[in-house]
Amino acid sequence: NAIGLRLRSSIGVGSWKNGNDPSGSAVFALKPEDGRFDFLAGYSRRHTGDYEPGKHGEAFSYPDGGGFTVPADTITGTGQSMTSYLGKLGWNLAPRQRLQFTATRTEARFSETSEQNYAQAYLYQVECANAAQQGQDMVDYCDSLGGYDMSQVYPITSTSHVVSDNLGLDYSLKGDGPLLDLKAKLYRASTRMDTVAASENIDNRTRTDTYGGFLT
Repeated sequence: NAIGLRLRSSIGVGSWKNGNDPSGSAVFALKPEDGRFDFLAGYSRRHTGDYEPGKHGEAFSYPDGGGFTVPADTITGTGQSMTSYLGKLGWNLAPRQRLQFTATRTEARFSETSEQNYAQAYLYQVECANAAQQGQDMVDYCDSLGGYDMSQVYPITSTSHVVSDNLGLDYSLKGDGPLLDLKAKLYRASTRMDTVAASENIDNRTRTDTYGGFLT
């Protein structure tokens, strides 16, 4: 029997990883000596955390011509994950006949982030930094905010979950001569997307299903 296995993995290192979380893939293959069938399975995963921008973990902005630093060590909503699966099983029905079934799935999760909320950044960076000079009311107000809220500076506008499934069945037949070379295929493709808008709390769902086949 012929058996194969391949593993791959990657990960960011310490403070230099910048959102590169553990990712990897695995592939397994099997084919018996008689060659009657063969099997292949695969899995992969990639995950990235939120982006860590700027020099020394800070993002810089210059709204309205007045430059100030936005003390952001991460940009919320920039992380994403993707997972994929693959399965393939083939039968050699006869020396020149083959039937093969294939299934794949891809799943992704991601978010969208709007432009920086300059007013929120300016409030923390400038106004609250000088709160004592503006009176006790400003001091009390800044204290009530409870710290620097990153979700307000880089607000997430929507989150999405996408799943794509594909199924295929292939058949091939070859004759002894060049006159017979038959190929047939049936397939189904399905894509589902679920997006939630944060501000309106709206859940938008779409689904597309495609069926088809051909004979040559």
